[in-house]
Amino acid sequence: MSSFMRTFLLSTFTLLFCVGAVCASERVALVIGNANYRVANPLNNPRNDAEGMAALLEKAGFQVELQIDADLEKMQVAVARFGKSIREKNVKFGLFYYAGHGLQQDWHNYLMPVSANILQASDVPTQAVDVSDLLRYMQQPQEQRSFLVILDACRDSPFANVYKPAAKGLSQFDAPVGSLLAFATSPGNVAQDGDGRNGLYTGYLLREFAVPGARLEDAFKRVRLSVRMASKGTQIPWESTSLEEDVFMFPVAAKKLSEAERDELLENEIGTWLSVKNSRDPEVLAGFIRAFPSGSASELAQSRLTRLLTVQRTLNDETAQKPMLTATQAADAPEAARQRAAETMQKQLAAQKAEQERLRLAQQEADAVSEQTALAAKLALAAELESQRISAAKAQAAVDAAARVVAAQREQAQQAQQAEKLAEATALTAKLEAAKVAEIARQREKQAQLAAAEAARLASLRVEQETQDRLLAHRAEASSVAAEREAQLQQSTAPQLASAKQTVFAPVNTQTKPAMLEPTPYFKGYNEHLRKYAVGDEFTMRVIDQFSKTAKPLVLKVTQVDDNADRVTYNDGEFVSDLMGNITTNQRGALSTPRQFYPAELFVGKRWQTRFKQSRPNGVAYTFKYDLKVVGRERVTVPAGTFDCYKIEARGFNMELSANLQRDIWVAPGVNADIAHEIRVRLRNGAWDQNDRQELVSYVQTQRP
Repeated sequence: MSSFMRTFLLSTFTLLFCVGAVCASERVALVIGNANYRVANPLNNPRNDAEGMAALLEKAGFQVELQIDADLEKMQVAVARFGKSIREKNVKFGLFYYAGHGLQQDWHNYLMPVSANILQASDVPTQAVDVSDLLRYMQQPQEQRSFLVILDACRDSPFANVYKPAAKGLSQFDAPVGSLLAFATSPGNVAQDGDGRNGLYTGYLLREFAVPGARLEDAFKRVRLSVRMASKGTQIPWESTSLEEDVFMFPVAAKKLSEAERDELLENEIGTWLSVKNSRDPEVLAGFIRAFPSGSASELAQSRLTRLLTVQRTLNDETAQKPMLTATQAADAPEAARQRAAETMQKQLAAQKAEQERLRLAQQEADAVSEQTALAAKLALAAELESQRISAAKAQAAVDAAARVVAAQREQAQQAQQAEKLAEATALTAKLEAAKVAEIARQREKQAQLAAAEAARLASLRVEQETQDRLLAHRAEASSVAAEREAQLQQSTAPQLASAKQTVFAPVNTQTKPAMLEPTPYFKGYNEHLRKYAVGDEFTMRVIDQFSKTAKPLVLKVTQVDDNADRVTYNDGEFVSDLMGNITTNQRGALSTPRQFYPAELFVGKRWQTRFKQSRPNGVAYTFKYDLKVVGRERVTVPAGTFDCYKIEARGFNMELSANLQRDIWVAPGVNADIAHEIRVRLRNGAWDQNDRQELVSYVQTQRP
């Protein structure tokens, strides 16, 4: 082949590859950073946040559109263009990021262009971008696609001197199927703009997103924890997720683990959890959650961390409320009290030094034992290696002898084959030349088709731009009509809306995360799963066999509570649970490892997992694995009454019996027992082994969580 022909084919192939890569981009992103508002002081970080996010997304393979200080028209056009792009057949992942001002009105979230000048409520829909418009693009049937919306838009309103929204921050939304919505802080609160290059929230996002192989949901869990700890609880990011598969910003090839390797990982995690579970240091528990954000004890750790932080905030509040001594009162304090304080301090210092010395000696002893053990192991290994070397040398000598015989036979056979191969090569050369001529013709035909397609695409873009111009003109005309209608509607419904907003968005203590949020038209609500048991609590259930339709009573009376050990004892030891309500001991035996059937936080879309082992009285041990999800909210009626419940679906497997396990659990915040709990077990041969429904009949509870 001539050098000209090789160059022509290479150039054609490169052109086709590059064009195909652009058209077939599977990841698209729109990033907006608004900082220089015309009617307010500029924000410090949105520009840096947006540029940092855009750069990271480009590294992750996204086709990124970046808008800085966008006015209303630019934002509307960009959102419409992004909405169209995520509907392309080839797109698998669409990401929208916004940093800047935002506000909520009538449970809708609005993003503020730099051109916005909000003087009254009716200005908001006409001068801002409604996030609902973006979400509608994601609500169409989208198979095997994932969407991510990140709103770092909860800063104080820039229009507070003229117009103040009825509620601060943004309103929570339930994520459309296949998507994750991320908020810089909890509903009704505001986020910190930050003093450094990036805002507090986005700074941690950029760090966690850059970790190769990090699952998207795990990255958000680490971000949430880091922001919560760094802000001392004043800012707690929120996520609403309906992702149906694992999504990675920088995916890496994952090794498929054997059951033995899974067991080893579980033992490592549980061993770590048992070493920290009784710690009263929030940072220790936070470190465990960062290491195992979606592990078999992460919800247990999150629940204990919440309890510790709640106690810590309570103590801080009480300390702040106590009157402090004046300088005169301190000077007049009895000398004896000062001496006792000094003696107590000296005793504490002496005790600390003694403990440090004990630990140092113990460590030296442990190091000596480790060195002896390591030396013995090295000697044993050296002896083994020498034995293996001698054996290998003998074996190699035998192999070499056999190889010489085989080589001689192979040389004779090769000489006979060379003549045959020469003839085949001549025929193959002729075929290749013919194929090259045909390939050149095909490439020229494809190039012509590509040029025609590009011309058609440009014509389509011109038509689309003309349509977009007409749409913007129509929206401008409709905006004045909408403003009049909004004013009339606001006059007629202002009392009802003010009452509803006051109920849903009541002021929240900025020093603590809200324990609950009421549902809205777009959000099914949120509650922390915190149970508070006391000796004397009594829960009466009935257990219905769904096969025979017979029922038997089950009474659980709390006889001991140990907060430090995370243990609740019922019926003098017949049953044991942790403080979340997970049963750890029953008539079938005790769990060798903890399980988590309940999440630390209850909201629709919450997903987690648990893997645990149980030892039965007959000596048999079973390993269980469950995937769990809060699938909805339902009103459930049982003998104890009618309750507004979160429904938890647990789908699992008994590894030893190859049995499929199904649990449906209904929990009501404020009640320390399940409202209803269904258990279905199907064996590997298809036969049902268990089909029970447990219902709450009555309960006596001295403390309400």
